[in-house]
Amino acid sequence: MSVSPIKSVQGHLHQSLSAIRSNAHDHVHAITSNKSDIRPIDVNKAEDDVDFLAQIGLLVAASRQTFAFARDKGLPFVYNYVKYVNPKYKVPVRAVIFDGILCLVLGLLILIDTTAANALFSLAVVGNQLAWVVPVLLVLLPVGRSRFVPGPFYLGPVLSTIINIVTVLWGIFVMIFAMFPDSKSVTKDTMNYTCVINMGIWLLALLYYYVYGYTHYSGPVSNLDEDDPDSSIEGRPVHNIDSAIAEKI
Repeated sequence: MSVSPIKSVQGHLHQSLSAIRSNAHDHVHAITSNKSDIRPIDVNKAEDDVDFLAQIGLLVAASRQTFAFARDKGLPFVYNYVKYVNPKYKVPVRAVIFDGILCLVLGLLILIDTTAANALFSLAVVGNQLAWVVPVLLVLLPVGRSRFVPGPFYLGPVLSTIINIVTVLWGIFVMIFAMFPDSKSVTKDTMNYTCVINMGIWLLALLYYYVYGYTHYSGPVSNLDEDDPDSSIEGRPVHNIDSAIAEKI
């Protein structure tokens, strides 16, 4: 998750980053030109290596989210296949492969049109921020505050409210920033179409929910059952959220 804001900045400031890399290479060459025993640093390769390691962590996290969503029957058509957990390794291998294929397909967009690819990559940042802001915002609103049950780690009503307000404001700021175009002179090639794609994704999500999710999705799914450690593979849907909250209280 920490890489998403970095990728957003890279998407909007790619020209500046190219200049920075060029200057970095010049400085490294100047430093090492008089010292034959010191090898020059390949800035691009170092960045690619760090980015590759970060993407592995993101793929692992995304595969667990995909597995949970498929287990709840929220993923259409392929949920029975994706939710499978390898009995030997206790890992949702199919979810990892499924997410890896999606990443490859989305990555191919950059070969077709860099403008569309940059908008899609910025959409990932906006989507993450939106997913974090919505539940926090609901806790601040009366409809969510009355149903909120604090967990073991709770900072109290005052400090928690302050943190939640800062979180919502920061998330809104990042979402707006991620939708800015690359330059002041906006053309069809420099325009950031994240806001357009965002609205399209939201409309498709609403359509999907009412066509499929409303009749098949019955989440959320409860956590592990104390008597059945493997119950998370299938899960137990909580149909009556008020009863579940009453049990916690």
